Amino acid sequence: MSDSPIIKPFDEQKKKAALAIGHSLVTPDQLLRVKVSEHQIQVTIGWETPQDALLPLTTLLLTPTFARELAEALSSAVADSEKKRSAA
Repeated sequence: MSDSPIIKPFDEQKKKAALAIGHSLVTPDQLLRVKVSEHQIQVTIGWETPQDALLPLTTLLLTPTFARELAEALSSAVADSEKKRSAA
């Protein structure tokens, strides 16, 4: 993680403890909106229901620094997933 004053890195033990806390699991399949300003990036994701309705799930309000970190982590995860699929 970055050492920016906004994003405070946590050690792995704190991350493991946080992941052990109950939380929602959602399956988004739609990128509904991305809004950008000089200080923040808003990303709204949603999903298409079995009844063909489009519902928003959440809007993330990100600093540009964290948005970059998230984008890099997701890009790396996509590449890893593609490698695993081709190896299977």
